[in-house]
Formats: sequence, C-alpha cells, structure tokens
Amino acid sequence: MSDDIPIPGTTRLPGVGLRLELTDIDGTALQVVRRNDGVAELHLPDNHVIRLDEDASHTLAAFMSGRYLMPPELTTRLSDALSCLRFDWCRLAPDAFAVGKSIEGLEIRARTGVTIVAILRGSIPMVPPDPTMSLAAGDELVYASPEHLAEGFERYVNEGT
Repeated sequence: MSDDIPIPGTTRLPGVGLRLELTDIDGTALQVVRRNDGVAELHLPDNHVIRLDEDASHTLAAFMSGRYLMPPELTTRLSDALSCLRFDWCRLAPDAFAVGKSIEGLEIRARTGVTIVAILRGSIPMVPPDPTMSLAAGDELVYASPEHLAEGFERYVNEGT
C-alpha cells in the first residue's frame, strides 16, 4: 500500500519496516513487524519473537485471510517468477484526477504500464474491473506493475501527471 495512506494500527519504523499492533480476543497485546527485507516478526507478550522468512509470512497471511492456502514451495516459485512484479493498491481521494473517469478513458496501461486488476468499492470487489465504469472517490485500485512504475501510476491517478 502506498506510503501516503496509513494502514490502521500501523506505525512506520524508519529503516526497518512497518509495525502492526493488535490485541487478541483475551485483550493481550501483540505486535507484528514487517521488515523491509521481507522477514516478518511476531512479538509476543513474553518477549518471545517468532521470525518468518518472506515465503512463510506470505503463506501465513494467505492462510489467515481465508482467501486461499498456498504451500511455501509454491510461494517460493511464484516469488521467483513474479519477483519484478508488485501487487499493491491506492485509494482515490475525492479530489483525485481519476475520479469520474474510466480506466479506458484514462488509458491507464498505455500511459503508466500498470494493470488495474480489481477495484474495491466499499465492500464490493470488482474483479475484473469494467474498463468503462467511472471511478469514484474512495475506490481502492488494486494494481500489478513492475516496481519502478508504481509511483508514476499513483501520481497519474491522483494528480494527472
């Protein structure tokens, strides 16, 4: 997710990554740190730290989301195949350039090299998105792109430049 839209409950750790603070169903505090090097750390109340490599943390995240189950070896193979591809999202502010325009009209792929793979409008996922549908304030655009194109895409949909 882009740096300008905070994820609820997270704190940026400069030079380290992101920290997410959670409370379990018994009220016990738990912290998860997603480091910039891909390692995820689960900090437990007894000062015990569980460290997961990037593949294991992706598998755990997929399992916990209930979306799909992916064995670690498949995560590794996909990571190798898609290592230059970034999946991310950005939320359109009310004054974003793209609001009121369609993916087709904006010529997203031609202008930015990025593919919008889904639009989340409230609780409604649109997969695949209708390229002729007008984008709305608050839409979350889920996109796939090479890492170096992501910033330009977000600048284009937000500012038109």
